[in-house]
Amino acid sequence: MHRYSRIETALLAFPCLLLVFSTTILQAKLPVFARDAAKSEAAGNAEKNTAGESPKKVYSQDRKMFAYIETSKDTVPTGSGDAPADVIYLSEAPGHAPYPLFKKGAKVASHQAIGDIYIGGIEGMDFSNNGEELYFLCAAYAVSGAVLAIDLHRKGIRYVVDANSLEVVREGKWKGNLIVQRHKYKKEGGAYEIRCVVSPQGKELKELNVVEY
Repeated sequence: MHRYSRIETALLAFPCLLLVFSTTILQAKLPVFARDAAKSEAAGNAEKNTAGESPKKVYSQDRKMFAYIETSKDTVPTGSGDAPADVIYLSEAPGHAPYPLFKKGAKVASHQAIGDIYIGGIEGMDFSNNGEELYFLCAAYAVSGAVLAIDLHRKGIRYVVDANSLEVVREGKWKGNLIVQRHKYKKEGGAYEIRCVVSPQGKELKELNVVEY
């Protein structure tokens, strides 16, 4: 077996040392924000890819809070069939760990003849303008979902209105109210969908336009 001299060993190790040195120099030349951004981006992807988490994440207007939907293989009964027993997680401030806003399979009184609504099949959500409430749309009835609201201070959940879409108005005359798509019936028979402005308490304020299928 050939024994390498100290000089030969040093020569063999030189390319490796050169590679490490070059890499260190290149990293040192990177702006601090560029290196931090790379780490943040990786962390963000990992967060979004957590098992069961919806890829959609919503932020409060001041960007301090965010919420996301965690889906489940478990189901809850609704008027349109079984739906995933989704749970919404909230982070109250940058760096704070998200926590569930309600238990899986929770239900809310709708104050309608159909009775309580099991929370499931969540399709969309958004913060109120002042960040005090989180509105979300979930499965509910045979032809319509329901908008529910969570008080982020008291953590109570309340029924708002039957709807098939949800949007919080950010500016203008109807600022702070909601625009929703509702399923309605004609006096002469037949049904239609129409976009309406409703208050945070669910009172209809104005019909906007009929939705064409």
